[in-house]
Amino acid sequence: MRQATKTDEEITRELKAYARKVANELPERLLKGEKISHKSSYRKRGSGTPDYIEQSYDHLDGEWHDWLEVAKRYEHRVPNQDRYDIRHTIMLELNRARQRDGKPIPLLRAYRIASLTVALYWRRLKRQPTILSLDQPTTDYEGNENRLLDTVADDKAIQAIDIDSRLDASQWL
Repeated sequence: MRQATKTDEEITRELKAYARKVANELPERLLKGEKISHKSSYRKRGSGTPDYIEQSYDHLDGEWHDWLEVAKRYEHRVPNQDRYDIRHTIMLELNRARQRDGKPIPLLRAYRIASLTVALYWRRLKRQPTILSLDQPTTDYEGNENRLLDTVADDKAIQAIDIDSRLDASQWL
């Protein structure tokens, strides 16, 4: 038994009817707060990438898309909180190299630039000064041990000092 095939006109009519149906339902779905996306909300196991961030890269094409793919290969080499920053830094470095040379960047050179960008990230991170805790004990020039918090100027401490008594010469002589 032979299955009936649809003509191009029938397919076109069905597609137009479906488009009208979607166009009519779209505002209602948006008012209800439903998520409207052409991508699946399913995330791959272990991807660690929120859907809304990945969707923001959908519009990239040409060299920028290639540079994004290069950057994604190197972003796992930095801590999680800096991955999107290094991704953008790599893409911008590749763009600078493209503008500097005036011709497309070969893929191997793009990988080399990305590798160097990650290495410079770690170098800058290593050279950053360490952040001190205010609860850390410190020794002053007289050999007394104080917390750093006690050395910070405080408005209440200034009010506690009796300035008049300090100005009195008899106190100091």
